[in-house]
Amino acid sequence: MVHTRWLRHRAPVDVDGLLLVYEELTSNGLRHGRSPVHVRVTATGGGWLVDVIDAAVEQPPATAGDRDPADGGLGLPLVARLCRAHGWTVEDGRKHVWARVQAA
Repeated sequence: MVHTRWLRHRAPVDVDGLLLVYEELTSNGLRHGRSPVHVRVTATGGGWLVDVIDAAVEQPPATAGDRDPADGGLGLPLVARLCRAHGWTVEDGRKHVWARVQAA
């Protein structure tokens, strides 16, 4: 189960870009992470922070490498192109894969 919490944000936002980052990171968490998976979307002064949290701390996010694009695996490079900052960390036994989406 994915828990999502949206907060209001007054700055103009690229909704398509935000949704794409949200969908890519969330689907990766569900496919490759370990339950429970939580998703937080937090308004910041200059945009949004998308944070996907799961229990697979031993499995860092990784790109698909040489896989055929039709088989998927392009989500992380896409997030990297859309976001000014992204990364991952482990805190309190949970993996956080995050990306910051700038306001439009």
